[in-house]
Amino acid sequence: MNLKKSDKHIERILISLERGATLRASCDAAHITPATFWNWRKKDPELADKVEQIEQSNIAMVEDALFSTAIGGAVISRKTKLKQGKVVEVQETFAAPNVAAQCFFLSNRKSDKWKNNRDHFIIAKDEHLKESEFKLLSTEEEAEAKELLKEFER
Repeated sequence: MNLKKSDKHIERILISLERGATLRASCDAAHITPATFWNWRKKDPELADKVEQIEQSNIAMVEDALFSTAIGGAVISRKTKLKQGKVVEVQETFAAPNVAAQCFFLSNRKSDKWKNNRDHFIIAKDEHLKESEFKLLSTEEEAEAKELLKEFER
């Protein structure tokens, strides 16, 4: 069935997307299929631009939230003390920095400098590992790793 595009459908979908819903959930809320919406987008560059702007805005919000989580300082609770109907004190509790979020942020934003090192060490005795699954160490890195392992074993 080829449903005719209407402002009502488009408005429901755009509002739903702005609130963070997936495309499928947004289409469900407007009672259309995602395929129908994709066809409308292909035929209407202005609609495609609006959807792209919403998606970029949502991505920016998540990036901001990730960054706030990484560095800490996001307000996680707020208590307000009132005296005779006026605010006399506000106590806020802030989130501590999150190391995992910091690692994720840096390894994805500056991957040339902050590599995810979990695959750097290969145990030669494990024959089930395929070389292509790991970044091989340079000769210098390998020698340094061996020295570190010797120190660690002592």
